[in-house]
Amino acid sequence: MTEARQLLLVDPDERFARLLQGYLGGEGWRVVWMDDGRAALAALATLAPDAVLMELNLPHVDAFELVSAIGARPNPPPVVVCSRAPRLRSWSKQTLAELGIEHALCRPVRLATILEALDDVVGSRRSREIAQRRGAGNGHARPERASAPAPVPRT
Repeated sequence: MTEARQLLLVDPDERFARLLQGYLGGEGWRVVWMDDGRAALAALATLAPDAVLMELNLPHVDAFELVSAIGARPNPPPVVVCSRAPRLRSWSKQTLAELGIEHALCRPVRLATILEALDDVVGSRRSREIAQRRGAGNGHARPERASAPAPVPRT
């Protein structure tokens, strides 16, 4: 049996958090919920989550301060934003990447869409780690040698 992936969920909405804990728990995720940015920063001192899912509108600590703190960690987990903030709809992928956000979802959103985004960012991260290991630490993956196609018999 594989170990559950760990998600740090940072969202002040308890109802949403409980819904996600139940749904994602059934999909192989262990969800650790923090209801504000200050608690999330403290939790990051002891947690090594596979991903962070967060709201932009957080009490006590600005969401961008939290994203910056996550990005400053060694081997930082991918950050997915799932927010009601209208400004999120106008941000480009480049803006999100510059902020350290790998995926953004606007609420309301289907739970399956959240799961797909998390699986995507965690899978992409694991693929990059494997590629780096194959590249003997130089940051470049060695291309796999393609085998020659089998000859086609003539009739």
